[in-house]
Amino acid sequence: MEEVWLNWKSAFFKAIENNVPSKKIKSRQNVPWITSDIRKLFHKRKRLWKKAKSTQLEVDWNKYKSLRNKVKSELNKSYYQHVHSLIDSKNPKRFWSFIKSKTKNKSIPVTMKWSDRGVTASTGKDKAELFCKFFASVFTRPDPATDVDEDAHSHGSGFVIPDLMCSSANVGELLLTLDVNKATGPDGLSARLLREAASVISDPLSKLFNMSLNRGKLPRDWKSANITPVYKNGGKEYVSNYRPISLTSLVVKTLEKLVTRHIMAHLEDHDLLSPHQYGFRAGFSCTSQLIRLFHSWASALDKNKTSDVVFLDFEKAFDSVPHKHLISKLGRYGINGQILEWLGDFLQDRFQRVVLEGESSDWSMVYSGVPQGSIVGPMLFLLYVNDIPENLSCSSEMFADDTLLFNSDHPSSVHQPVCESLSQIVDWCKKWLLKLKATKSKCMKITRSRSVTPCSYNINSIPLEQVKTHKHLGVIISSDLSWKPHVLSVAAKANKILGLLKRTFGKSSEAISIGYKSMVRPIVEYACPVWNPHQQYLSDKLERVQRNASRPGNDDAQDVAHRTIEYCKHVISRSTTSDDLFVDTTLMATQSLTEENSDLSENEDVQEIEDPILVAVNAGASLRSPTSAVIARKRKLPANEGKYKQRGSSKTTVRTSAWDRITEYPKHHFAVVNRKLRCNACSEIISEKKSSIEKHIKSKKHERGLSEIAKSKSESQTITACFQRRDNREKACGSTLPAEMRLFRFEVVESFLSGGIALTKVDALRPLLEKHGHRLTNRAHLSELIPAVLENEKDKLKKELKDVKEASVIFDGTARLGEALAVIVRYVQENFQPTQRLIRLDILAKALKGEELAQRLMSCLAVDYHFGPTAIIGGMRDGASVNGAALRQLMFFYPKLFDVVCFSHTIDNVGNHFEFKILDLFARYWISMFSHSYNARLVWRERTGQSIRTFSETRWWSKWEVLRQVSEYFGDVEPFLRENDEVSPGNRRRLLEIFDDPQSCQDLRLELAALVDAGVHFVNATYYLEGDGPLIFTCYERLSAVTRAVAVGNYPNTTAVAREIAGGNAVLCNQLMAQAKACIQPGFQFYHQKFSVQFHGTVRAFKAARLCCPVQVQALNPTAASLEELRNFPFANHDATIANLAQEFPLYVAASDGVTVTCEDDKLTWWANHKDTLPHWSSLVKKLLLIQPSSASAERVFSLLTNAFGSQQESALQDYLEASVMLRYNNAKRV
Repeated sequence: MEEVWLNWKSAFFKAIENNVPSKKIKSRQNVPWITSDIRKLFHKRKRLWKKAKSTQLEVDWNKYKSLRNKVKSELNKSYYQHVHSLIDSKNPKRFWSFIKSKTKNKSIPVTMKWSDRGVTASTGKDKAELFCKFFASVFTRPDPATDVDEDAHSHGSGFVIPDLMCSSANVGELLLTLDVNKATGPDGLSARLLREAASVISDPLSKLFNMSLNRGKLPRDWKSANITPVYKNGGKEYVSNYRPISLTSLVVKTLEKLVTRHIMAHLEDHDLLSPHQYGFRAGFSCTSQLIRLFHSWASALDKNKTSDVVFLDFEKAFDSVPHKHLISKLGRYGINGQILEWLGDFLQDRFQRVVLEGESSDWSMVYSGVPQGSIVGPMLFLLYVNDIPENLSCSSEMFADDTLLFNSDHPSSVHQPVCESLSQIVDWCKKWLLKLKATKSKCMKITRSRSVTPCSYNINSIPLEQVKTHKHLGVIISSDLSWKPHVLSVAAKANKILGLLKRTFGKSSEAISIGYKSMVRPIVEYACPVWNPHQQYLSDKLERVQRNASRPGNDDAQDVAHRTIEYCKHVISRSTTSDDLFVDTTLMATQSLTEENSDLSENEDVQEIEDPILVAVNAGASLRSPTSAVIARKRKLPANEGKYKQRGSSKTTVRTSAWDRITEYPKHHFAVVNRKLRCNACSEIISEKKSSIEKHIKSKKHERGLSEIAKSKSESQTITACFQRRDNREKACGSTLPAEMRLFRFEVVESFLSGGIALTKVDALRPLLEKHGHRLTNRAHLSELIPAVLENEKDKLKKELKDVKEASVIFDGTARLGEALAVIVRYVQENFQPTQRLIRLDILAKALKGEELAQRLMSCLAVDYHFGPTAIIGGMRDGASVNGAALRQLMFFYPKLFDVVCFSHTIDNVGNHFEFKILDLFARYWISMFSHSYNARLVWRERTGQSIRTFSETRWWSKWEVLRQVSEYFGDVEPFLRENDEVSPGNRRRLLEIFDDPQSCQDLRLELAALVDAGVHFVNATYYLEGDGPLIFTCYERLSAVTRAVAVGNYPNTTAVAREIAGGNAVLCNQLMAQAKACIQPGFQFYHQKFSVQFHGTVRAFKAARLCCPVQVQALNPTAASLEELRNFPFANHDATIANLAQEFPLYVAASDGVTVTCEDDKLTWWANHKDTLPHWSSLVKKLLLIQPSSASAERVFSLLTNAFGSQQESALQDYLEASVMLRYNNAKRV
């Protein structure tokens, strides 16, 4: 056989030499985009640099810098021209070679090491030898005297594989499919030569193949391999981190394909392969195995079962298969006779050498393993491990050598089957001479239980590591079956490659599109049927990858842009409107105006008041108009002189069959888009079949869509009415535009404002918004719609507040833009749910005085929103004197107003009255260090695992949070300061001075403990009292809890620190405790003075409000005399009110008997259910729900102002700020 092969090969090479022309190609190492002109510029730049360096003249340096910039520009230009030439060329190989050169680094390090020895190699020859020795070291060399059990695993013996006969047609077909880019094997026959000569050599090769099969012999060239080391993972300098890939003869690979097809057909026809093996099989894949696994595990979780999973790792599995054992197994699957004899010779007497950097090692003998890189090798390995899943006590799945064991059962019985199966596999490995690597094998427990019992699995007495996440077949599996780790990994990997593509190709959208489709999208879409996330934030992670790919202007990423359109629902809802909508909205707007005017005329109690401000002044109030800020000036709007007539859209009818369905179903909002029937209510294309339409209109989705359209139509009527009023009043610009276009532009501006998006970004989004909607205009013209948006929002508020009989006001100011004033109205709905609306946001020129603030509040409440003298019964504000002065002026018009100074602000100020000597000094330097050094925050997080707490100068509780964190990690503070010299040297030095002084350090620990103990009660109370919910029932209980905590004086941290410092000295311990209490005593005195003296009346009112809680009234055991305490509320200080309450009191006590609700909303539901049987008490509860112990709601308005505009506040007019903040605040409350 050897002689026949050599003769054929010699004749083939001789024919090639005589008939095929040859040409020597010089390898050019030059960068292709560096042209000769650029090289000339390089030389000229070098000359100018030498000249400038020698003369040191400024004129020479300027010439050099100018040319340097030109060279850089020309180089970039040439680079991108080269990229475009690669795209436009008809040879895609050049383009992909360029991408691989940028994305893949296959170079071997200069020095290679043997991981467990001190052997190193630097030259190409030495490195090749080192790799060859390492790959040979993993071979399994069984004892020749050891016999293989011939009786084990005897299935399949009844099926005998027939002999194989190779035809010239089959051989020719395979030769024509050879990839010309494949590497040449040791025989020197290239794929290009074999494919070009396929028609000539197919017949002699088929005879050669049949001779080899019949004789069971192979030439040495066919059993020799050039080894290429392929990097796996770990350090690149270690040879143990590389996998040997065999480059064998392309001729024998052709024969291997024929043999493999023949054997696989035999195995599949007789169902001899294990159904648990998914590797190297047609119709089986990683995704199919993962789907099966996750279905099993998820089903177990649904049944409250636990799944134990063991991931096994075979050590050098492909290289360790003993040939003798493998041949014995092949016979058991019916592979006998001709094929078995040929495979036996194929495995025996193999040789390999490592080829690296143009050098090759000496040939070495292959004693075991199936060749990685061969065609028949994977199939042989499958047969060798095919019997592993048999007779196991638990479930198992395999993908080649990746083996997984799992069992799903109750926690008490899940362990044993897996343990038995693991023991069985260990025994199998001992018999068949494969090794399990215990250090790389892992175990996992899949459960929803928070208390996870540790796994106790081991291999050869080595315990397996239990993990929470593990990567199996490219997908990261977590113990709770969450996809967050995998999605984050996929997104990070995809973004990394996408960033490389963008850096490589710049703004070339076509190149990025090709790279994205071939390199990024496969990463994102791999096994996506398994892990496609249902959480929105994980989907957004993946969508962000696609959006990043489409940013440079990639026209092929339209599917990504289309998803963005879905967020702009008004674009689609307005895209198919017609003249009918314009007529309907115009008529409805006229009707809305008529109804609004009639509603205003019916409100006679408001119209009778000539001027609420004049009434207040006559009653004795002192009011004065404040000075408005510059940005509060009226926006100048260009007037339309009526040069053009009203324009309308033309109606065109597309004569298609879909129009018949529109006529048949006129009320279901069907339309024709691209000659297809579209349901605008559901935003989807539907079938024109009547049965499909009938089914569609009965769906819940369609009903919800119709409801949304009705709501949108109502809003459109309101907007159209607002436009008509403005047109009649001002002849506003845009009045001649079609109604549909004006509505669309209005909704775009409103969406930007309510989303807190700067209107300056509309120009960038304009192409997207116009794609499926009406034509937009530029930012300057769109900003002219802001007054209309603001007016429409105020109209909504007036409509919502029109029927409100009683309300309270929450207001506050802030020193932003001179002074910003926020006014919030709180009212109670029929279901007893408190509701808040921001009705005013003023930006003024300077800080307000009491009279100016009172005038603003009166103008807003009484004039703009028509709240009469009996309507406002409560006012919540902070302790600033100007707020108190304004509220006193307001009481001249609203005599029943109950003044509430913000409790949370007052409690927060308690901490400012603590008197710490060392701690205040420490806090100043500590906070300053982290405020001015980002590096300090990073180092602190690395050390403690916690981010430094955020500090705000206006909130004492933020300082307490910072110092509490210091107390928790006090042992890390001093080492952190001493080990980081570069972190804020000035503050660090002052802080170390405290630690260097023993007395100061002792006082710091003591004061820190005292602050934590004393401040926790006040901080928790502050958090609670700043909510927007119904706090009237529980406010007094929260204040009482703080008072009791202060009176008891329980200081656990302070006591522990004092005892540690005193070291058993009781006298010293008492002295230290007295020292600590002296520091916090001024704060307690401030709290007592405020709530026991200054706020005594308000606190008594909140105490009396507990009578209205159906739960607390049972414990209070009140009498009729207890009702007199309710007179602390001005709106309840009437004899008739108290009498009515006393009359219903027995019914109230009887109805509340046995009530155990604890949730505040459940209490409101209780009152809503008893409002008919207890009308007077229910009326009082509605009033009490208007009272809040805090004005924090107004402060949240200023947070919206800062977050939405930031530094742009000073360049925005007031209507822009007011409209945006009002929309964001009120829309959030309307949800």
